Amino acid sequence: MERKLTATALVGNWKLHLALAAVIGVAGIALATMGPTLATIVTFFWPLVVSTVFLLSAVAVLFRISPPPSDPLHEEVPGQELMQYVAGLPDEVSLEMLERLDREYQSEKEEGEMQRRMEEEPVKEQEESGGSRREVSGAPLDQC
Repeated sequence: MERKLTATALVGNWKLHLALAAVIGVAGIALATMGPTLATIVTFFWPLVVSTVFLLSAVAVLFRISPPPSDPLHEEVPGQELMQYVAGLPDEVSLEMLERLDREYQSEKEEGEMQRRMEEEPVKEQEESGGSRREVSGAPLDQC
């Protein structure tokens, strides 16, 4: 059974699509007649375009004048001298010395945390046992 669709049935199937096309068409015509012209847009944005061209050309020239280092492993870290000056370190401080100092600091920090935990354990044990006075390693807290 072949079924012929009438024009109204075809329009019914494509109603949403036709409405959307009509709205887009009307919006495009309204923008073209009431919106700014291309010349107006160019005159508004020309300073931005020119400054962007100058900036990009300056970056290109700077990369030509001073190319990035070819071997970054043997180069000094950028700003390392400034960081050493701010930290008050002597000029001959090397990266190895700074790493050693950092390891020492971390180990001291870990030892301090362990000491703090050891000091807290007797207090917790006594609280759990129901002691009336809080004591740390045998000495009452109000005498410390």
